[in-house]
Amino acid sequence: MDDFGNHGGTMWEHREVPLFIFSDGFPPHIGTGVIDQLQLAPIVCYMLGIDKGQKMEEIDWEVLKG
Repeated sequence: MDDFGNHGGTMWEHREVPLFIFSDGFPPHIGTGVIDQLQLAPIVCYMLGIDKGQKMEEIDWEVLKG
């Protein structure tokens, strides 16, 4: 959301969202890399210990190293 309360637009403030994961179940080498939105669902599946959907992308651990 921007300073005017707008969201859902094309500005950086509307599109870039921080993701903080605090978990012992996540690999310790993860850094501050920028990930693609399509990586979120497979990451959540990984965190929950469930199989990702067949159409979901594989997790790109190299990008996540930041």
